[in-house]
Amino acid sequence: MRIMVEFCAEKLPVSSNFLFLSYIKEALMTSNYYYFKGLFYYGERHNKITKSYTYAVIPRNFYVKKDELVFNNDSRVEFILSTPDYEFVINLYNGILRIENFSYKDYRLKLKKIRVLKEKVINTEEVVFNALSPICIKNKQGKYLDIKDPEFNRELNYVANLILKNYRGYGL
Repeated sequence: MRIMVEFCAEKLPVSSNFLFLSYIKEALMTSNYYYFKGLFYYGERHNKITKSYTYAVIPRNFYVKKDELVFNNDSRVEFILSTPDYEFVINLYNGILRIENFSYKDYRLKLKKIRVLKEKVINTEEVVFNALSPICIKNKQGKYLDIKDPEFNRELNYVANLILKNYRGYGL
């Protein structure tokens, strides 16, 4: 399931991953605190288990100034999230509806609209995907791998297997 959330913003950090992860957490906490706690905490410790969602941030009509994206008056930021977990997306969607304005450090997001995106039906065993964000894979030593690296496919399959195992109980 995929959703797209459209925001208005004056500026964002070039590296906005922490901002949008905080937004996801705030939306889940607002919608269902117990679900949020179960997903991100194990007792009082942070839950390091892989999460079954991915997202991309697509800024529109901006310019770069130092380490920030600065938006023009008619600008928007698109946040696209994809997950197979209906409970997650329902809690997230309900939380997003309750957060009209979100602040993270010196940055502000104003909710413009949210919608569920149509899914494509897969009928074949082999498909080609277009990733909206870069796929970042590290090896066990923490070294980032190039797609041409012989370790890349093995590590990608390892991560995909782990995510599926944590979500549905069995891997690839």
